[in-house]
Amino acid sequence: MTATPKRTVLLALDASPAARYALDYFLETSYRPDKDHLVLMSVADDAQTSIGVFEDMIAVPGDDDQRKELEAQIAKDTLAIVQEAERIVLQKYEKAQVSSETYAVKSDEPRDAIVDTAADLHARLIVMGSRGNGALKRALLGSVSDYVVHNAPCPVLIVHQQDEKEEKEE
Repeated sequence: MTATPKRTVLLALDASPAARYALDYFLETSYRPDKDHLVLMSVADDAQTSIGVFEDMIAVPGDDDQRKELEAQIAKDTLAIVQEAERIVLQKYEKAQVSSETYAVKSDEPRDAIVDTAADLHARLIVMGSRGNGALKRALLGSVSDYVVHNAPCPVLIVHQQDEKEEKEE
């Protein structure tokens, strides 16, 4: 008898609290270690290195050395995001046989990278957080989660973090 293939679940992560909440929510409510293969993914946006956006600071790299240093730091931080997520999963499910892999990707368009990776891996579900940007900010900047919902090859779970006031009312 052949073993049933595991469900591939792509968790799209960044350094935001919303992404961490989405990871925790999925692990608490939907993750099945015996049936799920987790793909933990973070995307370094190439636009960050072109203008030097990093941790809410903006700096315009003056020379190639500064740009290379900035790119190296962003790559390191992107890798750290998925490694921390993997550590959280393994710590929470230390006795379970966790099936997972990590991707730290560099792309001009994080939204396309998420959709393309889901398609390449035949993901059955994408999980991501919602930063809760207002309508004006979404209209000006676009929404990665909105794009993914409308273009993904599989269902998408967008986890919206409740504020403390909403949680107390439940």
